[in-house]
Amino acid sequence: MKVSALKKLFISHRFDLLLALTVIAIAVGALFIVKNSKKDGAYVEVKMGSKVVDTIPLDRDYEHTYESIFGSNKLIIKDGKAYVEYASCKDGICEKTGRISKVGETIICLPNELFIKIIGNGEGELDEIAQ
Repeated sequence: MKVSALKKLFISHRFDLLLALTVIAIAVGALFIVKNSKKDGAYVEVKMGSKVVDTIPLDRDYEHTYESIFGSNKLIIKDGKAYVEYASCKDGICEKTGRISKVGETIICLPNELFIKIIGNGEGELDEIAQ
């Protein structure tokens, strides 16, 4: 290869790298904006199957074990965050989800049919279809 061909190759790869870095920066920025734009939740809605069994304010500490024919889950609300401390299911994904506190965040235990969702106070929120 001649020197001019090497220069041409280097320049085209440099622009590819610059384009890739720009796309990554935009993606990270968009993720940061979306993650930080969620509102703090006001309530925790607990469903077993399709039935809402509890709606608990996030601003009070709470501890309860929900039991069904499928198994049990222990829900903890502390310091404005909700999490599952114990689950009788095999996979324990609901325990690994961590603490949630923003509107729309969920903890789901499919084996025990337990669905925990953070909801707001109802002002200016989207319904479930729009989300």
